[in-house]
Amino acid sequence: MRLVAIPLFAACLGVPDAHAVSGAHPPAISTWDTRSSSVVLGYQESFGLGGTLRSATYSSNFTSSSGRLSSQFALHYLAYGLDDWPSVAHGAGGSAITLHQWPLIGDLRDGPADLALAVYGGPAAALVMNGRDNLAMVPVPLGLGVPISPFHELTLTPWAEVAPTLEVISRIEEVDIQVEDGVPVDVQQTLESALGLHVGMRVPARGGVDLNVHAGRVDFAARIGLSSLIDERGARPVGSIGLGVTVHWDHPAAGAGGCPPCPGEGGA
Repeated sequence: MRLVAIPLFAACLGVPDAHAVSGAHPPAISTWDTRSSSVVLGYQESFGLGGTLRSATYSSNFTSSSGRLSSQFALHYLAYGLDDWPSVAHGAGGSAITLHQWPLIGDLRDGPADLALAVYGGPAAALVMNGRDNLAMVPVPLGLGVPISPFHELTLTPWAEVAPTLEVISRIEEVDIQVEDGVPVDVQQTLESALGLHVGMRVPARGGVDLNVHAGRVDFAARIGLSSLIDERGARPVGSIGLGVTVHWDHPAAGAGGCPPCPGEGGA
């Protein structure tokens, strides 16, 4: 896979090495299963960064009556930092993603389609801080996946996305203020050299393969991914692995073979 990175614009003030965060956002999709509403817990760890990049996710997903459209609202914990930073930056974020799936072979009434096409998109945001480095990112992930289910109990989904990302990075450096005859000297210039700001917009690319095992109302997921993390030196490939568990808290939608209302449930 060739990673594509498109720098759109960047403006820096006093930050000679701004360590951009484009591509570091948590996973956009928590589950590819659109047949019923669910909650998901997930964890992802990256490698090859030369530092730390990990995320933990809680997602609440709501399915339409067709069983083909899923609205996924997620809260994320994010840790990011490079080896030469004084400490890892910690923070939180959120996302609101819409996933639409079209069965190509088979249908959703007896389980996952044998082959489907899925597209997704929506806004996200995250903020991490460590006292010196304060990093905010607002990506808009846009992607597609191809869920393949050779058995009803197993789905393999290759996927790819681009994510136009607005990034705002501030850095506060320690400085010594010179004092002559009890009066601070060049205070404004010293403070300006200590405070830095970087604002930019870039388009990182990501891709990977998700594996889902369906066990009734509980799914178990594993993910292998590759991201283009963009900084001043260009795009760097960063690998990731992740695990997740999905709990379906209602019956499949009517379009996915559900029975609203199911017998004996009083219209629930």
